Amino acid sequence: MTIIEKWKSLFENKAVSPNLCIFEHPAYIADIIEADMINFKITGPESSSIIIQKPLGKALPIQLGETLEALISDIQPSGAVTLNVKGSYITAKTQLQLEKDLTAMFKVIDTPVSGKELKLQFVGYKEQPEQTKQKPADTPLGRAMGDLSQALAKGGDKIAPKTIDNVLKSLPHDSSVLPKDVKQQLQTLLQESLKSTGQNIQTKLSGFFKNQVPESAAQHPMVQNLKTELMLNIEKLFPPQIKNALQDTGVALEAKLKAVADKLAASVEKDAITGRTDGQRPPDFSAPIKGDLKAGLLKLQELLTVQEKEITAKPSKLSEQTLSEIKASSKTVEGILKDIETFQALSKATDSFYTFLPLDWKGLREGEVAFKKGEEGQNGAPFSCRINLDLEGHGKLSTLILLHRGEFFVSFKAGDPEFKNVLDKNSDGLKNAFREKGLYLKGLTVLDFGDASFGPLENLEGFDKLLSVKA
Repeated sequence: MTIIEKWKSLFENKAVSPNLCIFEHPAYIADIIEADMINFKITGPESSSIIIQKPLGKALPIQLGETLEALISDIQPSGAVTLNVKGSYITAKTQLQLEKDLTAMFKVIDTPVSGKELKLQFVGYKEQPEQTKQKPADTPLGRAMGDLSQALAKGGDKIAPKTIDNVLKSLPHDSSVLPKDVKQQLQTLLQESLKSTGQNIQTKLSGFFKNQVPESAAQHPMVQNLKTELMLNIEKLFPPQIKNALQDTGVALEAKLKAVADKLAASVEKDAITGRTDGQRPPDFSAPIKGDLKAGLLKLQELLTVQEKEITAKPSKLSEQTLSEIKASSKTVEGILKDIETFQALSKATDSFYTFLPLDWKGLREGEVAFKKGEEGQNGAPFSCRINLDLEGHGKLSTLILLHRGEFFVSFKAGDPEFKNVLDKNSDGLKNAFREKGLYLKGLTVLDFGDASFGPLENLEGFDKLLSVKA
């Protein structure tokens, strides 16, 4: 039975009761998923194609509809790839992030004979024979995971930023090549890393900007901007604000930088083609970066480093306390940046957009959210949103929302029995909220926190392995 079928069965057979969603307006969830998930989009067979630029050597006997094996011999800085197909080398351009030295499977979907350019569709990677597979511990990622595991065993304060950075750099572009057990172990290690210091990132951020920013930097415009725009008040929470806040948590910074670089390059190329020489400056594409938390913290880190060097160069008794404050602040900023990069590693490892909830919410001990888009199909792509909250007085609450074929399925898991009953009794509020927004709520369930009915989806596994398109 597929996840969808199981969910329908639970709802239709009334094995569990409906409940109340924690969001008054759930309509914005799909909108957030669609927004600027540049590095986290999952491409499927319908959109995963490469176009041959030039064959090297003898002509290839290729037929329309044929499935080819191709060794990925080289990946160029421009993004082009060199493939070894049937003993011949061909250069191809693609938007896919392929892995060097792996054998990929491609289907021929257009050929020069058919009046079009030679185009291949990526099907997947060929399974490696057991004897040629590297043991996880022998890979760069395996060694990085080992270092992280050892650091966790020594205590959260022993996890150096470089340890997380090594994990992030060691992850393959396509996480689907990772064995399931390795992916699950990595997800667990990264989640434990976030909890290991005893303070969640929301608490660190709030405490830092309220009490720890040194006087030498407190009035800097960049610091004032971070303090103003950092955390949203739960009482003034509206869809546009939460959307922008999630995009600015820093998890998507590098994706934004890549988008800015691509737009700037396209603008320069357009000017070169049109011959524009009016001396005007190119458009400013940096707006998405200006409010980004990671970008702001990196600037603050640079400012504190400069101030530390200036005071060290001209020491005095009055500057000793200031120097101590600056060093303490630098250490806190370093720790927050490490947490953001941990969320980036979680995003990359799970092919999702995985971040923390930037909310100033009294009673919220911890909150995180993950969005994921599944494979494109004839009826579009399924989307999921998983929200984990730890609330004072109510315990843990996990919410899983699935959108498939225009139908919503919502599941709650509450750790506190009384809170679970409250959700049960207020199901009409959620139904009405969906109805008022013109949305179709197909299934609604409430489960005990230990229930594993939807475990694969909660672990952000691929939809293609979980969903039947006929469900």
